[in-house]
This record gives sequence, structure tokens and C-alpha cells, in this order.
Amino acid sequence: MDEDIEYDSFTHFEMIEITNKTLKEVFEKDSMLNNIPTDITLDEVMEKIAVIHGLSMTIYVMRADGEEIPVVVKHKDATVQDLKQAICRQMIRRLNRKSQKVKVSWRFVWKSYDLVIGKQRLKNDKTLLADWNIKNKSRIFFVKRLKKKRNYLLEEYS
Repeated sequence: MDEDIEYDSFTHFEMIEITNKTLKEVFEKDSMLNNIPTDITLDEVMEKIAVIHGLSMTIYVMRADGEEIPVVVKHKDATVQDLKQAICRQMIRRLNRKSQKVKVSWRFVWKSYDLVIGKQRLKNDKTLLADWNIKNKSRIFFVKRLKKKRNYLLEEYS
């Protein structure tokens, strides 16, 4: 060994910092690992493994601001509801990584926005993604829902 480091002299937090720094360096140097965050969770690792083995698919959700959000959904019998849940998980992870403590009302989000593929809005949560021809690396758009105009009955008062 070039350096003899006495690990007993480090605190737990210092060891975590050293480990994270080393992982970051390894991830940055490896072309296969350079897009993986250093604070990756076990769920994310399992999702990536499932995608590699063909058990899951990555769907890219395009936001109105141009941001592309990769979302992992299981391949077999995945529904629009599964896709929505995967979007929620991914967005919560992103907010946590940015250390933003924001409470998102997903009920409001799904009442205000639709998922769109082609010109079709994915309205029925129970519909299979395969029925919409959604495959691995498909692009879905996240768009604001149009408000329905209310027709009011105007009465004339004399």
C-alpha cells in the first residue's frame, strides 16, 4: 500500500464522507456509471437492474418547460396508474436530492395535468400501457388539462 491509513481515527461521519467521495470519483471515471447519482437508493438500483434484464422499461416524461424525466415502470401489465405512481416516486426523489422540502398535492396535479402520447390523453388509469403502444424509451408529454367551459343558463328578468 502507498499509504497506511489508520481507519480507527475517523469518525463515522468522516468515513461516510470518504466513502461518498470515493464512490463519486469511481462513478465519474466509468462510462457505464457516470450517469448514476452517488446517493442512489436500493430501489433505484433494483429498477436499473430490472431495466437491464428487460423486466421494466424506461419511459421519458416531457414537461412543458422542456425537462425530460426518465421514469421506470414494470413491463408486464403496467397501467397508466402504475406510470403515475412511478412519476410521483421519481419526482419525490428529485426533490429530495435537491434538498427541497416541498409537499406536492398529487391529487391536484392529476386533476390539473394530463399525460399525452401522440394526440391522445391517457385518461383511464386502468388502461394498460401496451394498449397505448407505450414501450421502452417511449416519450409521453405532461400537459396542462384544458378547462371545460360551463354553459350558464341566462335568464332575462323583466
